Amino acid sequence: MLKKVKLERLVLDYNFYPRTQVSDEHVSNIREAILAGRELPPILVDAKSFRIVDGFHRYFAYKQLQFDEVMANVRNYKYEEYMLEDAVRLNSDYGRPFHTQDRRWIILRAEELGLSRAWVAEVLGITRERVDQLATQRAYCADEIVPLKCGLVNMAGHEITEKQRRANEKWGGINAAFYAKQLIIYLDSEFPVSQELAGLLDALTAIWNERRNIVEVSN
Repeated sequence: MLKKVKLERLVLDYNFYPRTQVSDEHVSNIREAILAGRELPPILVDAKSFRIVDGFHRYFAYKQLQFDEVMANVRNYKYEEYMLEDAVRLNSDYGRPFHTQDRRWIILRAEELGLSRAWVAEVLGITRERVDQLATQRAYCADEIVPLKCGLVNMAGHEITEKQRRANEKWGGINAAFYAKQLIIYLDSEFPVSQELAGLLDALTAIWNERRNIVEVSN
């Protein structure tokens, strides 16, 4: 059912958000589209709880523009599994492509809801073998299962510290050597170094000098 709802009434439940993070860039692009007069699809909402099933980025764009009401497609969901399925399918069909980390998160959430890996493969449009592979790329922090981001999958199957868990959340998703190579290219090309970058480089140098003799180097 389509209806106008108060923006403040909508609930953000990240258990049903099939991505690991909201993209500030995508929110900005949607905001610009709204300002340009583009008509966007209504936000999909669970009728009972008013949790957003599809439309997180639209929600944040409307909020930044200080909208009071938005159009919503209010749908009755009998089971939470159906909410997750719609969230994944709609993002998969019409949203930005899922990152590998997003897929790992979806697999984990599906397991928590008792959904099969065959279901995950079908809804994501990937092979069952790929789902099985992604499902192994996780670590453990206390009693928590942690889907690992690309570049950190060498920790798969291991127990990680709380500090490492938080680092995984912030990680950009690329192998650390890539970032080091980018820094070398930048500095070697004699591009200007800002005060912020200089401070970060000093911090990096200090950390490496402290750890270089205790770090175990692998092939």
